[in-house]
Amino acid sequence: MRKRPALIVVVLVVMASLVSGVSAAKKTQLRVVSWAGAEELAMDNKILAEFMRRNPDVEATLEAVSDNYFQKVLTDIAAGDPPDVMLLDAENVPFMTSEGALLNLSPVAARMQGVEGADLDAYFPNVLRVFAVDKAVYAFPKDFTPIVMYYNKNLFDKFGVEYPPTDGWDWNQFMDTARKLSRDTDGDGKIDVWGYRFVAWVGVVKPWIWAAGGDLMSPDRTKATGYINGDAAIKTVAFMTDMEKAGCSPSSVTEEAFGGGASMFYTGRIAMANSGHWWLPSINAQIAKGAKLNIGVTRLPHAPGAKNATVLYASGWAVPKNVKNQRLAVELAAWLSGTYAQRVRCADGLAISANKHIAAEIAKKDAVEALFLDIVPEGRPSLGAETRHYRPLIEDTMDEALQKIIVGGSSVKDALNWAAKTIDDEIAKRR
Repeated sequence: MRKRPALIVVVLVVMASLVSGVSAAKKTQLRVVSWAGAEELAMDNKILAEFMRRNPDVEATLEAVSDNYFQKVLTDIAAGDPPDVMLLDAENVPFMTSEGALLNLSPVAARMQGVEGADLDAYFPNVLRVFAVDKAVYAFPKDFTPIVMYYNKNLFDKFGVEYPPTDGWDWNQFMDTARKLSRDTDGDGKIDVWGYRFVAWVGVVKPWIWAAGGDLMSPDRTKATGYINGDAAIKTVAFMTDMEKAGCSPSSVTEEAFGGGASMFYTGRIAMANSGHWWLPSINAQIAKGAKLNIGVTRLPHAPGAKNATVLYASGWAVPKNVKNQRLAVELAAWLSGTYAQRVRCADGLAISANKHIAAEIAKKDAVEALFLDIVPEGRPSLGAETRHYRPLIEDTMDEALQKIIVGGSSVKDALNWAAKTIDDEIAKRR
């Protein structure tokens, strides 16, 4: 074979480079933003790589924003340079929908027959409602968790206390259990094992109030008076804050002395604690390191005569209304919540898959996951998913009210009356 002249070789290489460059330039560029840490970022990049393999005409990049995430997203949208897909907490949705910043995914998804993740019926109905306003859906649910009661079976066994019922229990049963588990194990006259850990955070207190038949805000989410300071709320907060006085929950000072509430649970100092599915990977990591933990999960206690209730915290993939390629952006958002993506993320175990079929697959293999799944139907959207006033106004005000009671010695009624007036006055100003 004759050698090609060097000039021809150079020309061919240049032409090939130009063709390759033109081909790359023709790819549709899509930008995805989230607050993912390193581990989750690796999973999301794997999910995006598979999307691009199936869609070779698309170049999708993932941008992780660790600081001021929500403000960054709002700034980009306002500047006309929105991400094509963005991860949102449910509590971001009311503000963005009221500002007209989000695309209603329902009509677009309805036209996407066979597109993975676009079938809204595949998601848990009450999780999908977290991202819905009337009949409009503004995000494909990624994952979620209810708030549950974790308990260490080893402590129950050690002290001969019956495990909590899985189908629900009332405050009287819970308090009796907490008392039996609160012990002075070294005989110095001081409690050193506590039945329960009370966390003074409205995110945990809120579902307890629901499970007493009350609420923090009016049904239309515009008024706090009569709700956050209503009879059910007052009784619930009094019951929870009295746990420390009864010797059933450690004080914040005690927690600090023992290295924190989570550490106390890991080391057998606390028998029961409220949290979400996000705590499970840390618990499993402690077990792998040798912690003496045998975990059970059950429902939050309800007030006598009331019904089981909990809150659902969720995140989802949304599309700004002013993106250039709406259909492709919606397809990518759906993919990020689709079957392939859900299976990749379920390996992490940080939250429950929003796809009810994938969640059921996981639950068949794990008893704790099955208990979580059993609680899901009782879950309600977070208050933050229903009003733009939740964060920081309602959340911060309620947290301050709890501190007034626990640290400042205020009566529950006075503190919650203050919270109701503070919230209502501020909402009135914003009108």
